[in-house]
Amino acid sequence: MESNGTFDALPKKEVAQLKHERERLEKFLSGIKDMKKVPEAIFIVDPRKERNAILEARKLNIPVFGIVDTNCDPDDVDYVIPANDDAVRAVKLVTWVMGNAVIEAQGGTVEKFEDETIDQNEVQEEEVKEAAPKAPRAKKDGEAPKKRAPRAPKAPKEEKAE
Repeated sequence: MESNGTFDALPKKEVAQLKHERERLEKFLSGIKDMKKVPEAIFIVDPRKERNAILEARKLNIPVFGIVDTNCDPDDVDYVIPANDDAVRAVKLVTWVMGNAVIEAQGGTVEKFEDETIDQNEVQEEEVKEAAPKAPRAKKDGEAPKKRAPRAPKAPKEEKAE
């Protein structure tokens, strides 16, 4: 449309809409554009969020491997991997293991998993920030906030005798 001059005849707003839709489709579907054949299996991190992918795999008889958390239905996937799909480190580890299994099956060499190292100084600084008492907020005028008077203790309830 852009190369044959159709965009010149359309209003500017409609051209912007079409470009936006094209960019969106390229973002989500560019991975399958160059595929020569249907995949032999798919790997899903959160079956609850990726419901459409599972339904498409069912239609094409593609086996589904999936990380299943307690909030997902394990019947949706063919091969269940019980893990926390909300934790980034857990997802990284499981996807690394799955990727290396595929590489190893194809005769490649497997690399060692390296997780981000945590600097102990950063951890201690965060602990100090969390443990420090929070100061009361000052008013906009620069005055300190007023302290509330303590509440009077409640009187004990009397039981009715019958």
